[in-house]
Amino acid sequence: MQRSLLSGLCACALLVSSSMSKEAPVVSGPVLPGPVLPGPGGVYDAVVDLVDALDRGDTEYFEKAFTKSRHGLDFYHKKDGKLSTRESEGPFDFYDVAWDGTPKSARSLKELDAYAKTLDRKGEGRPKTNVTAVYADCPSGNCSYAVVEFDRVWGGENLKQRVVQMRATALVKHVGGKAPHFRVFHWHAAKRH
Repeated sequence: MQRSLLSGLCACALLVSSSMSKEAPVVSGPVLPGPVLPGPGGVYDAVVDLVDALDRGDTEYFEKAFTKSRHGLDFYHKKDGKLSTRESEGPFDFYDVAWDGTPKSARSLKELDAYAKTLDRKGEGRPKTNVTAVYADCPSGNCSYAVVEFDRVWGGENLKQRVVQMRATALVKHVGGKAPHFRVFHWHAAKRH
């Protein structure tokens, strides 16, 4: 993927200067300022890097990829039907689909690490994910989002490949500082078909 180009899209400035004459304007660019500014390119990087980390089972990267952004309440109905609230159980929400189609969830790094280990199927190895489309938007630094379409492929060169078409919605927060500049606080993936 051409991440450097896409990241630059959110931070580049196109300088156009024109004189009073009839000459064509002079265009130079892109000019990259210091750190990458919040924008769709940074959101794109956050979700594609997370998908790559899931493929690798890179549990160390998960610590950088996620951020706490659960400041609200969980609303639920008790057995008697009355509405109640409780403090959120974890710092983030992660929902995905296991190799056999079973829905999985995690609300802590420990649970996420355990899920990542289940992706390593004996005889099939780790999956390879091919991102086919990403729609990214950055309406706010506190809550930006992406919709990611991808194919998760199990099976190596000598094995019959099994492809699961998936779509995920990610909510991310701009945190600045060291990369990744956007961190995920909600990931929800499901089969497309």
